Amino acid sequence: MNFFAPLASWPRFVARLGLTSRHRQHRRHEHCPAIGLSAGTLAAFPGSRSPREIRCFAKPRKKLPSRSVDVFCKICNTRLYRYAKGGKGSLVKCFVERITEDFTEEKCVCPGCGKTFARETIIRGAPAFKLIGGKVYQK
Repeated sequence: MNFFAPLASWPRFVARLGLTSRHRQHRRHEHCPAIGLSAGTLAAFPGSRSPREIRCFAKPRKKLPSRSVDVFCKICNTRLYRYAKGGKGSLVKCFVERITEDFTEEKCVCPGCGKTFARETIIRGAPAFKLIGGKVYQK
């Protein structure tokens, strides 16, 4: 008898139950008797949308970065946000939890000129604003 015979039928068993993984190539996400997971533990994973699907996210750091920048509208030079930015790169997205002061009345719309400068989205499981290129600058 082959040593791997019981494990060879495991993918068919998982498929018969209807268990799916978002990342099929990563076997660590699928249920395997070798690591002691059963079909009942799938719903206990945080971040899963349904009891039959696993989702894994890398959240941004909870501690705010020490560097704060002011975000301005490029058209009318109105101050939009005070944002705790990490890193030296350009400002592409703003996580909502890192905005320390908000000077806008409506989300993603400049109060001075009324133009949309960003889009609401979810990035790595956290709400964020994706900034439209050329609409804002930072100081």
